[in-house]
Amino acid sequence: MVAPVLETSHVFCCPNRVRGALSWSSGPGGLLAFGTSCSVVLYDPRKRVVITNLNGHTARVNCIQWICKQDGFPSTELVSGGSDNQVIHWEIENNQAMKDLCMQCMLRTRGGHQMLPYIH
Repeated sequence: MVAPVLETSHVFCCPNRVRGALSWSSGPGGLLAFGTSCSVVLYDPRKRVVITNLNGHTARVNCIQWICKQDGFPSTELVSGGSDNQVIHWEIENNQAMKDLCMQCMLRTRGGHQMLPYIH
């Protein structure tokens, strides 16, 4: 007896409900990136398909931003930040993601109150 072939008919994922957890790459054929739980999802709206999941955060993804190119072509780099105090720089090549740089942001305390570091 031959086993039936399974095909993906629908992919469902919920974006995180925080402002900034979604970014659209400018230019023709640009991808949509959004945070879903502890991952970043890359979605191709023209093909209506999830390209890949970027897994690297250990807590909710709060913000995502594509790095804009001056030549107008779609970006191949993005940055994500999460509740795990990590900022991750991602590079996308041939629809495959590479975690290029991961920075851990430490919280300072003053009188028992947590303060985020000021970045400018």
